[in-house]
Amino acid sequence: MSKPRLLICLAAVAALALPARAHRLDEYLQATRIDLSSNRVDLEIDLTPGVEVLDDILPLIDANHDGSISKAEGMAYAKLVLKTVVLTLDQQRHDVKLTGVHYPAVSEMKAGTGIIHLKASASFAPVTPGPHQLYFQNPHQTNLSVYLINAYVPKSPAIQISGQKRDQGQTEIWIDFTLTNPVATPPRQAARPNRPERDQIGGGSTHAWLAMRGLRRTREALPLAPQLLDEFRKLNQGDRGVLLSQFLHQGR
Repeated sequence: MSKPRLLICLAAVAALALPARAHRLDEYLQATRIDLSSNRVDLEIDLTPGVEVLDDILPLIDANHDGSISKAEGMAYAKLVLKTVVLTLDQQRHDVKLTGVHYPAVSEMKAGTGIIHLKASASFAPVTPGPHQLYFQNPHQTNLSVYLINAYVPKSPAIQISGQKRDQGQTEIWIDFTLTNPVATPPRQAARPNRPERDQIGGGSTHAWLAMRGLRRTREALPLAPQLLDEFRKLNQGDRGVLLSQFLHQGR
């Protein structure tokens, strides 16, 4: 193994063993993954409130303040989040609809390790062959939040992503892509527990991001070390550099 590659891998594993002080207590992490096809966009949004901001977030979810999250309360908050997002294709806005939601136990959220999983999609007429641009913005709770946005590698080889541009805070992303064969892609199946993460452009899996940013406790993150090392080995040199650079920046 080359020396640079070894250093990157060691840094990744070391990140998993960060002490509790590295835990981001005062931030609301919002991580979005975008899955693009010729006639729809699927979104996965993971929301992780830190302990010190939970008092600002939990009342928005637990509307009756009884210490638990009912199905109706969970749906209402998920729709509130999606109401603020903006998704356009070639400058034409499309509605984003909720397709699934999962909430952790309130006790996990109070420990700072609970992750809210939202799934949503936007459908539109199949795009024509040629260049296109997708725009996405998530302005939910910007005063409390930090953001990550990544695009999955498209399932269809007919879709080639040619460029991505993000604002500094990663609340916005512009994705340039080209369609060579307008074949519609069926809706993605519901996620299953512990499913393998698909490759993302410009970063590793969500587990890798969360572990590296200290948002999972050490005892939960350490078992992921072999999986993370495998993921880092699969990344090209440029993506490994991006991942390490963003980890070091976020850990300041």
